[in-house]
Amino acid sequence: MSTERGLYGALALSAAFLSLDDLTALHERLAGLAVRILRLSDAWDSVLWPAFYAPLMLAIVLILERVTRNRPADIRWQAGVGVALLGAAVALEVVSAPWSTTEWSLVHTIEGGFEEAAEQAGWTLLASAVMANALCDLSAAGCDRR
Repeated sequence: MSTERGLYGALALSAAFLSLDDLTALHERLAGLAVRILRLSDAWDSVLWPAFYAPLMLAIVLILERVTRNRPADIRWQAGVGVALLGAAVALEVVSAPWSTTEWSLVHTIEGGFEEAAEQAGWTLLASAVMANALCDLSAAGCDRR
C-alpha cells in the first residue's frame, strides 16, 4: 500500500505542477525562450513545449497504468480515454502550429475550441478515474478487476 500512496502522491504533485504551469504559462515561456535561442519562427513554440514535457507526460501515463491495472474496466477505460483526449489536445496544438501565428485566425480559433474541449474532458475523465480508483483502495471490499 505504501507504493500505491507514493504513486498517488506522484500523481498529485504532477497535477499540481501542471496546474501551476497552466497558471504561469511556464511551458509557453520555456518554448518562447527556446524559439529565440534557436532563432525559429514563433509558430514553433507549440511544437517545442510538448517535447519538454514528454517525460512528465509519459511518467503520468505509466503511473496511471500501474494504479488502474487491477481495477474494473470502466475505471481503466475512463483513465485511458482521459489520457487519449489530453494527447489529442496536445496533438491539435502541434499540428495547427503553422496557422497559429495570429490569435485571431479562423483556424486558430476553431483549433483552440477543440483543443480546450478535449483538454477539459480529458482532465475530467482522469480526475474521476483517479477518484474512483482511490475509493476502491479505501473500500473494505475493494474493487477487483471485472
